[in-house]
Amino acid sequence: MNKNALILSFVFLLTFISVNENVFSKNVEINQSIYFSSEIKCFPNPFIDKVHVSLNSEKNQDVLIKIFGQYGKMVYNETVSLDEGENELILEPHLHQGIYYLSVELENHQFLTHKIRKVEDTH
Repeated sequence: MNKNALILSFVFLLTFISVNENVFSKNVEINQSIYFSSEIKCFPNPFIDKVHVSLNSEKNQDVLIKIFGQYGKMVYNETVSLDEGENELILEPHLHQGIYYLSVELENHQFLTHKIRKVEDTH
């Protein structure tokens, strides 16, 4: 598997006050890995109105496809069913020209991400 991982870590300080007013604090850390994967192919890239997404699935599963803008705002989401083996999806997101990140969330909460670029039709 050829992947580059971006690991996001969040640390929260939880404070509890008991009935007899004892104070307890605990740090809770949450880690989430996001993989930029060569296992997803998006073409054409850049695209005008339709982007083809090709990916292999180890099993039949429902996945959540999301597209995020450069600043992290989700601008598109769709749940699709994948068959075991190679799958090709055609997405028609209505987006403005720009750079986006297409993310596929698998059932095991693994994220596969690919950078895509939307351009305007010059014809």
